[in-house]
Order: sequence, then structure tokens, then C-alpha cells
Amino acid sequence: MIELISVMDNAPSLDPTLCSEHALSVYLNYNGIKILFDTGQSEATWKNAANLGLDLSDLSAIILSHAHYDHTVGLRTYPGDFARKTIYLGQKFFDPKYSQTDGEKRYIGSHLDREYLQEQGFSVIEVKEDLEIYPGLHLISNFSRPYASRIPQRFVREDAGVIIADSFPDEIALVVENNKGIYLLLGCSHPGILNIIHTVKQRFDKDILTVFGGAHLKDASDAEIRETIDLMVAAGIGSFALSHCTGQRAIDILTAREDIEYLPFSPGMKYSLSDN
Repeated sequence: MIELISVMDNAPSLDPTLCSEHALSVYLNYNGIKILFDTGQSEATWKNAANLGLDLSDLSAIILSHAHYDHTVGLRTYPGDFARKTIYLGQKFFDPKYSQTDGEKRYIGSHLDREYLQEQGFSVIEVKEDLEIYPGLHLISNFSRPYASRIPQRFVREDAGVIIADSFPDEIALVVENNKGIYLLLGCSHPGILNIIHTVKQRFDKDILTVFGGAHLKDASDAEIRETIDLMVAAGIGSFALSHCTGQRAIDILTAREDIEYLPFSPGMKYSLSDN
């Protein structure tokens, strides 16, 4: 059984017991392997998980897609004990991240450092190359970038004390395999969703069945959004559950297309994915 559940997202939930906020957290049960992909930005993630009946005490691993607060800070508010859990995160994850406008910097990083995670008893694995964490579950990094990623100039990070443009070397994506193809789970696609898709198709000789998560198209023009969708469809992808930072304009354009399937992914949405 493969089951994906949206625990936290921007989109309003259809379930009145669940809340939404600018954040992302997804629960994956992959044939008994239980993964939490991102932790949202507050204790609201755990309230949603409880209302969904999810027991997070037996998680196999936690994956942090990148080091922005809306994907990570929830970890600090977890009311239980995650000690001895394994956390996977990307290279340069611990570099401070900022949004910089007119020379003014605002911290938007993870609020996590290596010392804190070690003190809490986590086993931290830094993903520097593609890694199969369990049979059929792969973390993908070091994305090739043939397409313009269009990373907003406001995103910067501090590397060895120097403020530089953030190219998001920390971003990782999750590939979930089955016999028919693969499902792709994204955090924010800061390196560019087309670059991530291009990389995955290069490295896996399987069709991408559905793309879940954030596509970061909220800053793109309508023309750029349409071009991106056209290229994703040309890559053979016909099903999308894009949410979070994808942006409402992009979602509206997606849902208007008749040649693809758009799957809502607000908190509480559950998808059972074929594993044969």
C-alpha cells in the first residue's frame, strides 16, 4: 500500500477539524515505511496530524526538503519525542537564509542547527548525492539546470559569512517507485520544477505518474506558467497535485486544462497510489 496524506498546506481544508497555513507537510506510508516530508511552520501541523489519526511516534524517517521556515520550524514544536529518528536534509542546509529587499534582510531560514538536532537525539544524514533511503524510495539532489529556474532575487543565503544569491543546493525531492512508474514529491521546487523533472527523468527509466507538492510558480507570469505546464505535459506527466507555493493563478490554469488531471492537495486529502 502506498498512501499520501496532506497534513499541512496553504489551501483551506474541506475538513472543519483541520487548519491551513503557509506551510507544507506530507505523510507517506510506503508499504509500512512511514515518512514525514517536511514539518510545516508551527504546532498546527501536529494538531492536524492528531485529528487525522496519524501516529507519528513510529515514523521511519523525517525528510526536510529545504531550509525555509515554512517547511521546518514545526519540528521544534512537536509535543512528543522524536529522539533517535533519522532526519534527511540537503547539503548547505545549515547556511542561514534570508529574504533581502532594498538591502534589508529578513531571516527565513529553518531555525534548526546541527547542535540542536543532535541535542534532541536525531540522527542527521546530509544528502549530497542521490540516495535510496529504503527500497523504492529515493532522495534526489544536485539537479541539472537546463531551464531557467527563475529564483527570485530576494532569496539569499550566508555562506562562510558572505551573503550570496541562494541557488538552493539544499533542496531535495522524493521519488516514490512502483511497478508502473514513479511519483514525485516536491517541497518548493526552488531550483525550478522543470529542472527537477528533467533530472528525475534522466536518472530513472520510468514514467512520472503524478507530481505532488510545491512548484513555486506564484511569482511567474501567466505566460511562464502556461509554458511550464506545456513542458511538463510534453514530458509525459498527466496528473498533478500541486499546492503550497504553486500559487492560485497556476492552480487555476492547471484546473482549466482538459488534457491533465488536477488533484486537490489541501490538508486532509488522501491518495492511495497503486503499487502494482
